[in-house]
Parts: sequence; structure tokens; C-alpha cells
Amino acid sequence: MGSINENTITTTQELSQGYVNLYKHMLSYASSMALKSAVELGIPDIIFNKGKDQTISLHELVSALQIPRSRTNFLRRVMRVLVHSGIFTNEKGYNDDKEEEEVYGLTPSSKLLLTGGKNNGVPSVGPYVLAVLEPVTVTAFGSIGNWLKKESPTTPFHLANDEGLSLYEYWGKNTDGFGDRLNEGMESDSGVLKFVLKDFKSVFEGITTLVDVGGNTGLMCKMLLEAFPHLQCSVYDLAYAVDANSHNNTQNLKFIEGDMFQTVPQADAILFKCVLSGCSDEECTKILKNCRDAISRNGGGKVLIIDNNVINSKTEDHLAMETLLYFDMLMMTALTGRERTKKDWEKIFFEAGFSSCKVTPISINDNTITTTQQLSLGYVNLYKHMLSYASSMALKSAVELGIPDIIFNKGKAQTISLHELVSALQIPPSRTNFLRRVMRVLVHSGIFTNEKGYNDDKEEEEVYGLTPSSKLLLTNGNNSEVPSVGPFVLSVLEPVTVTAFHLIGNWLKNEDSPATPFHLANDDGLGLYEYWGKNTDGFGDRLNEGMESDSGTLKFVLKNFKSTFEGITTLVDVGGNTGTMCKMLIEAFPHLKCSVFDLPYVVEANSHNNTENLKFIEGDMFQTIPEADAILFKLVLCGCSDDESIKILKNCREAISRNGKGKVLIIENNVINSEKDELLELEAKLYFDMLLLASVTGRERSKKDWENIFFQAGFTHYEITPMFGLEALIEVFP
Repeated sequence: MGSINENTITTTQELSQGYVNLYKHMLSYASSMALKSAVELGIPDIIFNKGKDQTISLHELVSALQIPRSRTNFLRRVMRVLVHSGIFTNEKGYNDDKEEEEVYGLTPSSKLLLTGGKNNGVPSVGPYVLAVLEPVTVTAFGSIGNWLKKESPTTPFHLANDEGLSLYEYWGKNTDGFGDRLNEGMESDSGVLKFVLKDFKSVFEGITTLVDVGGNTGLMCKMLLEAFPHLQCSVYDLAYAVDANSHNNTQNLKFIEGDMFQTVPQADAILFKCVLSGCSDEECTKILKNCRDAISRNGGGKVLIIDNNVINSKTEDHLAMETLLYFDMLMMTALTGRERTKKDWEKIFFEAGFSSCKVTPISINDNTITTTQQLSLGYVNLYKHMLSYASSMALKSAVELGIPDIIFNKGKAQTISLHELVSALQIPPSRTNFLRRVMRVLVHSGIFTNEKGYNDDKEEEEVYGLTPSSKLLLTNGNNSEVPSVGPFVLSVLEPVTVTAFHLIGNWLKNEDSPATPFHLANDDGLGLYEYWGKNTDGFGDRLNEGMESDSGTLKFVLKNFKSTFEGITTLVDVGGNTGTMCKMLIEAFPHLKCSVFDLPYVVEANSHNNTENLKFIEGDMFQTIPEADAILFKLVLCGCSDDESIKILKNCREAISRNGKGKVLIIENNVINSEKDELLELEAKLYFDMLLLASVTGRERSKKDWENIFFQAGFTHYEITPMFGLEALIEVFP
């Protein structure tokens, strides 16, 4: 037995790695949502409050959170993702009954989420995490593909809210309290600078007046005044911000209403904190020209810009680069700005009339956590996982736009320049740089390759190619007849599924919550299978297509499993839906008589496909299963709880016992082995487990988990054989 061994891509190993990498990025948003739930539940504070050792067992955490006991294992699964992400530590401990259990601790990343000054006075950035993960912002990311094809509106954020407002308009209107939460988030991100300012004394020497442009609630000015009491500070912002904060005017702090695109008040120094990264190059140039006029009127001065560090594609710091690219996607989605290289900034400064610039990395050098390096890494790691959903949504846009096929259709070379891609996609030329930024994330994620090329004018430009991951997205048999898994990618990134992830924290706390977060994510309160069957807004059709696309690749594996089907003449595919799996089995093994056993709405939709070797049978796997030599489950039992799986497998044992022989065949993601799985594979499995937690009652399982289920269902032994990517075949014998 084995994997796909024909040269469908290049090698079996490349195909397998392509699958794992693709699926990991498809589900990267699981990391963001796990982090969101930890912040909402206040888990870092609970661990901190345990006292000197600052560790807590799983059951102590459940008790402190007042989570229903029935939710214990669900919380453990969320914490498992957060441990893998470096948000918490995990060691094995023992409870009073000397049973092994999980014990969690804080890391530099989770210490940054501590509230009430617990982290040596460093403010929590938790509100900022929640602000970035606002549902309307995540929804905007899901609109990128559609937005790129249009001349307007200015940002995907306009498409994500019913009124078509920009982020600043939506912020100002404070829709559903969004503005208040974003204010709190921006303050929490700025607050940590309080402990940096004293190290920048030389920067403020000779400055007596300072204007903080877009300073909102005035937090930055208040911290500056605390560090440098001689300053006279002004917050310069839009009318709604000034109206909300003018009562905070003091002798040294004034709130001034105005528009930075028109003029900027005169001062020795003009400050921008995370403002210019939200503006286009043209807007930045215009604003900075106004700044130059303002400081020139004062006889000199300078502009101070506090923003994410410059992008350096040659850096060896993969984590920092990934975080900056994700931030850039946030800027593109919500605003008109971008993350910039040093060269980008220099061009803007010189066009605005400035003669020189100096870039200084900011890092806290007192012992607020442990070391400066740990603090810096904690920030970068936290923000990377906060924005991991950017990777999923960039992949979604590539599938929606059909970019892999466009590159493939370029012919033998199978590479395409950025401008050729813009032309082929019929994207407005004004969107060219936005597409480049999406592609930059996808190159970093290993979905496409990138080399430098030259256009007809001998100007350097990006040239993209396919990888094993993107070849798996090719349609119409372009990948040596391997079906595209693109529909599966889109089905996993359905808006209703992403919404379910948002609700995990609330769902865990509420004893009256339904069986899954998915029930909370749709207006009818339906489970995934009910919602699937109802086909709300075509969801069922898209999910059918997605499941078929994921199963289709097995067509090229089955011939390597000939011994598995020796002696089998009848087979029942439980939950086989449209019959794709049975059709592939019959093609590989024509002697088989196959039946698809599924719910009434599925059978009704597919019974016209009955043939001599394939029948669709209506029924309920929890009640009984038709007699056969082999009972097959493809991605079914992972969607069922352990108790449900045991009940179903007991019915299977009776079905094959009535036949006097037989076995159960289970095709699932391979077992989780945190000690042996490679990092990428383990990450993909953990993210899949979060998908199951959010949408169904099942889970990804370890070998020990499966053993327990099989033996309780009355089976005596089993064999696990890897197939490809994440999937494996489990043969279970009575």
C-alpha cells in the first residue's frame, strides 16, 4: 500500500507536502480565532492569578472560567492550538487522583495580554487583538477577490458593511459600539510605548510644541507629557474624535479639530502613530507636504512617525516578515495604506520635500517580561497569530480568481508576470499593486513561486509560478487529471463557518449553548448537517462540491490499495453523499457492488444515479447499517463525538457480522501524534480539529483515542496506513 506514485505533480512527497501546506493555510484563521477566544475568556489573567508558579491545570481552568464540565475537552482543544502557537506553555501534571492532565503557563506573548498592570505595568494589548478580529474586518478579508475585480469601492471594508462605509466612517458612526472597541484597541497598542519613551530623550530635545495627528483620545500625548512635562501637546483629529475628547483639554494638552489633508497646525514636531500606514502613497505625500509647511512656519522641526518597521524581503526573520505581510493585508483590506520598505518611505519623504530620514527600531529594554528579545518576539508572535486569517483569505481570493489556471495556461514555462496576470484577470490597472500584495502573501505561504523578471521596457517586475500546493487547485484535469481541491478550500471558508469560529469563546461559557458554535452562527440555529440539507443560499451545493473535490484525489490512490479490497464483493459507503467515492471504487475494482447509505434528502437528490453496481439507500447510521463485506466512512466519523462513533461502529459490527465476514474502512486525517508529526503536518491537523469543534461534534484523534473507540464498539484490532497528505486508511476488524 502507499501513496500516489505516478508523476501527477513531480513526486509523491511533493504532492503530500503540497496538500498539507495548502490545507494549513486554508485553515490558518483557526489560530486567530483560538487567540480571540482566549482574550475574550481572560485566560492569561486567570493563569497569572494562580500565584507564584503561574500555572494552572485544565480542570482548574475550567473551574475558574465557570465553564460547564461537558465543555472541558473542547477547552483543551482550543488550548492545544494556543500552546502550539506559542501563546501558552504546556506541561504534564497530575491531579489528586494521580491522573495525568494538562498544566498551562504564560509565555511572553500571553503576558502581553495581562490586564490591570499585572505585567509590571505594561498595558494589555488584548483590546487591540479583539479590534483587529472584529467580524466586520474579517468579513472584509473574505471580499478581497471580488473587490479586486472592480474599480470601486476604495477598500474591501466598504463591501463588508451594509452601508458601504469606509473604516473611518464606520469608526466615527460607532456602529454597534465598533468605534468604542476600536478606540480601546488602538489605545492598548499604543500604551506599551509608555515604557519606551524615556529611552528616546534625545529625540525630544529642543522640542517644546508637538501635534499628534490622528491622536484620537490623546493617549500618546498624555504619555509624552508624563515623560517630558515641558511639552505643549495638541491632538489634531476629525470632528467626531475632538467632540468626544475635548473635555480632556488641559494646560498642556489641547484637542483641535481639522483635516490633515488640508492643513496641519504649526509645531516643532508633528507625530503620527499608526496613521500613515493607513494612507496611500499619494495621501502620505500630501499630508507630509502639509507637515513640512507646518514645521517650516515654526522655523524648523521634524516629523516623527511611529509605525511597523520597514519590510525587508531579505530578512532571515521568517516570523517578523510573515507578521508584516499580514499587517499589510490588513491595511489593504481596511484602509488605503500599506506596509512599506525603506525605499518606499524614502520616495515619499523626498517627494514631500524632506531631505533625510532616520529609522530606529523601538524595543523595551527594561525587564518588563524577561528580556528585550523575549518581549519583541512575544509581540511579533502574538500579532502574527492575531492576523493568521490573512493567509486563509489570500488563498480564498486566489481560488475565486482562478489564478492557478491562468498561470498554467501560459504554456510550457507556466510563469506569468504581474502585469500579464492583471490583464488575464481583467483587473482594473489601478488594482495592480493590490494584487501584487496578495500574491506576496501567497508566495510567502508557499502557494506560488516568485522570481524577478523584466518587462518590454526592461523594468524589473514580479514573475509568478506554480508550486505543488497551487497545482492542486488546477481545474479541468490540468494537473494530470488530479481533481482541483479549490471547491473544498472555498467550502471551508464559507462565511457562516468563519462566523462560527468567532463564537467559540461565548459558546464555551454558556451551558445553554447548542451542540456546536455553528448553531449560533446561522439565524435558524441549525447544525451543520441540517444547514447543509436545507441548502441555505446554495450552501449545501457548494459543500457537496467541496467534499467531492477533496475525495476526488483518492482516485489515483485506490489502485495502490488492491489488497484492501481482495475478498470484498459488497460495500456500503456511509454518508457517501453524491456517490463520488463509490464511483471511484467501482472504476478501480469493477467487481464491487456498492451502496451509498445516507439521509433522505441526499438519497432523493441522487437516486437517479442508481446503476447495476451502485445504489442509493435511505437510512440513519445511528439506527442500523445495511449488511455488507465492508463498511466505508470517508470524513464522517471525525464529525461525530466519541459516543456517537461507538454507537455507529457497533451498528457496523452487526452489519458485517450478519455477513459472516468483513471489516470497516475509515478514511480520515491521520492520527495526531504531537511527538512525531512534523511541524507543518501537526499544525494542519490542529487547525482541522478547530474546524470540527466549530462546526460539528467530532474531533481529530490520536491513535489512543481511536483504539478506545474501536474496542468499546467490540472490534479486536486495526491497521493504519498513510495514504497521502494528511489522510490515512484505518482498517478495523471484528
